[in-house]
Amino acid sequence: MSEQQRNTDSTSVSLLARLKSDDPDAWKRFISLYGPLVLNWCGKSSLQSHDSADISQEVFNSVALSIQKFRKEKKGDTFRGWLWTITSNKINEHYRKSKKYPKAIGGSVAKNWIAELPEKEPAEFDEPQGKGKMSLLMSRCLKLVQNDVNESTWQAFDMTAIRKMNATEVGEMLDMKPNAVRKAKSRVLARIRQEFEGFIDGKSLD
Repeated sequence: MSEQQRNTDSTSVSLLARLKSDDPDAWKRFISLYGPLVLNWCGKSSLQSHDSADISQEVFNSVALSIQKFRKEKKGDTFRGWLWTITSNKINEHYRKSKKYPKAIGGSVAKNWIAELPEKEPAEFDEPQGKGKMSLLMSRCLKLVQNDVNESTWQAFDMTAIRKMNATEVGEMLDMKPNAVRKAKSRVLARIRQEFEGFIDGKSLD
């Protein structure tokens, strides 16, 4: 069996479903996706780098123990929101145990800030990204998918879905028929939605 065929087989079910079945490769992919985001959240909470690393590990240990319980029970529920709740609880717990608060805030204001970390991730806690650009989380998702498809399929997708080029123009550049370009784009979009169902919305790339 080829390497590409193994990759295709391993992503035939959503990443979330594979996490729930304790697939080691799925956990590696998951941490590569969300590790930078959790570290960013910790950094925004004024944690030192070594504390951020420790808390990130605690967060992913908690996710591993409770992933079976994750459900979208009401409108607006998201995996990212669930992960933020776990992370904010770990940050809160860290400050309570250490009795230290972010120096940049200071005094009783700091205590209130830590005690009342919002249930939903504040916009200012997002990863840095340029205006009009896709999120860094989506960029990491695309990188994983890129490794699972052949080069011509990826180029057709990249030019049409990301760079917004015309299928006919792309076909001429890649020596492909326009319909083949459109099919390549559809295959990659389908893979994104399948692989990351429950995590992100692939519609943003249509």
